[in-house]
Amino acid sequence: MGESARVLGKVATRMLFENDRVRIWEMDLPPGGRSDVHRHDLDYVLVILEGDRIAAEPEPDTAGAFREPIEFPVEPGTDDLRQPRRHRDGDQRRAQAIPRDPHRAQVVGCQPTK
Repeated sequence: MGESARVLGKVATRMLFENDRVRIWEMDLPPGGRSDVHRHDLDYVLVILEGDRIAAEPEPDTAGAFREPIEFPVEPGTDDLRQPRRHRDGDQRRAQAIPRDPHRAQVVGCQPTK
């Protein structure tokens, strides 16, 4: 018998909009809350709405470049439009709100070109 297939969750809390060019998700995490384990296969931009720190916890079998947990500051009202996150390598991870603050952001993901 082979390994069972991993079931991945949503990229964020809920999808706000989707068309053939873009998907816009909302990530809403309470203090200490965690997202589902998910994978980014396409480039995306993160727009920070609330919170001051966020963490990413890579899965042990991730194919992405990040192998260790990382925590970093964020600032509401900012985005990373100049530096889209490039995750075509199948990065699998979970986002976590740092315990003292809720985290709310929009994840704007590019759809594959046809």
